Amino acid sequence: MKRGLTGAVVFCLCLTGAFSQARAQANPYQVYFVTIGSGWYATSSDKDVHGFGEIDGANKSAGIVADGLIAGGAVYGVEVNADDGSYVTTADIDKALKTVEAKIAAQHPAKPLLFFYIASHGMSEGIAWSHFSIPGDFGYRGDPDKLDIDALSKSTLYAGSLVDELEKQHIPFLVLLDSCYDGKEKHFEPTVLSAEATRNLNDVGAALRIMNEFRDTYPVLFSTTPGKSVPTVTNPLAPNSPVNIGPLARRFSLIVKKRLTGGQSLSLATFLDDMGSAALDDVTTPAITHSKIPDGAGAPLLVPTAQKRLIDAMTGSGTKMNICCAAGGPSAKDASPATLRMTGTLSLSGDPGEFVTSGKTWTLKSPTQPVQLNQYGPGDISISFGREEAEFDASFSTDSGKRFEVKSYTAAERYGMGSGGHAGIEITGDGHGCNEIVGSFNVTDLQYTPDGKISRFAETFVQRCDDSKVSAHGSVDVRSR
Repeated sequence: MKRGLTGAVVFCLCLTGAFSQARAQANPYQVYFVTIGSGWYATSSDKDVHGFGEIDGANKSAGIVADGLIAGGAVYGVEVNADDGSYVTTADIDKALKTVEAKIAAQHPAKPLLFFYIASHGMSEGIAWSHFSIPGDFGYRGDPDKLDIDALSKSTLYAGSLVDELEKQHIPFLVLLDSCYDGKEKHFEPTVLSAEATRNLNDVGAALRIMNEFRDTYPVLFSTTPGKSVPTVTNPLAPNSPVNIGPLARRFSLIVKKRLTGGQSLSLATFLDDMGSAALDDVTTPAITHSKIPDGAGAPLLVPTAQKRLIDAMTGSGTKMNICCAAGGPSAKDASPATLRMTGTLSLSGDPGEFVTSGKTWTLKSPTQPVQLNQYGPGDISISFGREEAEFDASFSTDSGKRFEVKSYTAAERYGMGSGGHAGIEITGDGHGCNEIVGSFNVTDLQYTPDGKISRFAETFVQRCDDSKVSAHGSVDVRSR
């Protein structure tokens, strides 16, 4: 069975375990699992190549789920985590799945269930809402909404391919995709095509969206609905920790801790009900699933145990960025930037809970921190402030691509990834960055040399990350030496 990205799909649902409800209650599932924490992401020195920022709590999220499953009697699992310079790849994920599948085949469990969890960045396309979990070595050129979908599905963990693989095993499974579902909704418009042909294409897109909701498979749970991002949240096992975790990991932890520490078993049906319950938690929104609760789900999923079980730990094998997948080829901006050594200051502070600043105040000033301005066009710059512990970058672009002016630029979006007609802004540093950004900046002083290079640039700015209600704000003031 293959679930297509753009074509018709034939489902062959293989629900196994023809037990009566009473017998199902008496026989717990034998859980095997794969948990993935894709917390580190490769970076590129190429201005036209986009990557993703570090997710501090992704590894922790995968560990929480793995530990909870082991405490609940899971038979065997593989936990894959990233490290700085060792990125999780699609090959690592495939290897982990194959390892667990081989263990199941060798042990012949009477009632197996394969539990898959991944904490990572996520994205989508706006026609069929295909969900892609982003591996750590992924990078791309161009507009993310114009990436080639077939190439994207091969360079990421496409949820449809994952479910296809799991269905081949003919055993129950449960998938938790703890990530964003970013993407802009699209519809076919009647341009060259006739109105009837356009309607037909939109009908196909609507059908594909239903298929990507996984209504007729074992349960697939998403952190959020299509087109939206989702922030990390407080770890209930360590509420004072600065490291947040994925929302599905938090909900998993709340459910499992309550049951197992109370000496109670947890059925699959109860787990699914609680994951989708608004009453469970006021920090996270309910998990999104369109899958039906399968037959036999009254059987215990987890049963408290003190018996030690085996987890095989793997570290991501990726060492460099693999660049995907613009339909139109490389970006038109292939020229090397003008690189200028500057003097100046970056002042940055954040409200309590703000992600990039961690709620702190930062002041970086030359010559203690060297300053470099990369100018990619008349109205397109990135300013780097070196630091022993970390590097801070402040990047800005105009809404027109033309020269900056002494004025305010409002409704700015993420630098290099915003929609047309919007200025760009992105402040990153100390290993922290945003997925989606809204902000503004006000240029207060500006000079260009006769050949078009910026020799003086001063501004104030405000930036908010990923639907956060708190902001980072500060100023940049640099000039050529």
